[in-house]
Amino acid sequence: MSNRAGMRNAIGGWWRGLMASRRRIEELQRLGPEAELIAKDVGLSPSALYAIAAKRPDAAALLQRRLDALHIERAKTASTDLAILRDLDRVCSVCGSKRRCERDLADLGAGRPAAGVRPPS
Repeated sequence: MSNRAGMRNAIGGWWRGLMASRRRIEELQRLGPEAELIAKDVGLSPSALYAIAAKRPDAAALLQRRLDALHIERAKTASTDLAILRDLDRVCSVCGSKRRCERDLADLGAGRPAAGVRPPS
């Protein structure tokens, strides 16, 4: 694939993601006051619900990698601490430190401690 085709694909992916995000926000706006009830039902503020809706569907993908690195089983955690797992998903979705998280996970995969994490003594 040429650089030009790669750039076109990247821009196209970005544009499709942006349009999908706008559609999710517009759908919430069409719900009107019902969106507030939905937010309350899932334990979020309306603004947090809108913030999550604006993100890509894979916005919390790094959470699964982080759980794997820490040897935490998502299904087991969901069965015992669903509220905690939902909160982790929410925080990861809106987190602005995804590059740092990716670096930390790469360091962990290479056997190096992540930034700010002290190795066990």
